[in-house]
Amino acid sequence: MDRDAFWTVVDDAAASSNGMYATVDRVRETLQAMPPEEIIAFARIQQELMAESYRWDLWGLAFVIHGGASDDAFEFFRAGLMSQGRGRWELTLDNPVRASEIMAVEDVDDLELEEFLSVAAEAYESATGEAMPDDALAVRYPPQPLGEPLDEEAMWAMYPAYDA
Repeated sequence: MDRDAFWTVVDDAAASSNGMYATVDRVRETLQAMPPEEIIAFARIQQELMAESYRWDLWGLAFVIHGGASDDAFEFFRAGLMSQGRGRWELTLDNPVRASEIMAVEDVDDLELEEFLSVAAEAYESATGEAMPDDALAVRYPPQPLGEPLDEEAMWAMYPAYDA
């Protein structure tokens, strides 16, 4: 599985679902029908994307949308964003300010989706009867968010569409 195939799985699930939790269910169903090595590849790509999106500007976006963002909340925010498909993901990573303007108009108030982070592991266990091997995901995560650190004031200034 490559990134295009990864996004095809996510996009197809998001397009045929009504809501984020239904998307998780559809992705899980799709993955369960795949060979174990493809499920692992999906999980690895997901982790690579999560690592690449570990950025201060995105943390700022999560912060202003939710009125704060802990480490976990930022992780779940990115998972929820990913579950919405390639278009939303790439727009947000390429131009988070523009994405924030769109999200403000859509009145997005909850993009956190912890369940999307475990979808591949659950599918793997369901398909094989075993837990996904611990060494399957050898993705290095940055020790700190990428980019220039932002304080709370800078986060609010970066995303004026959410300025109260």
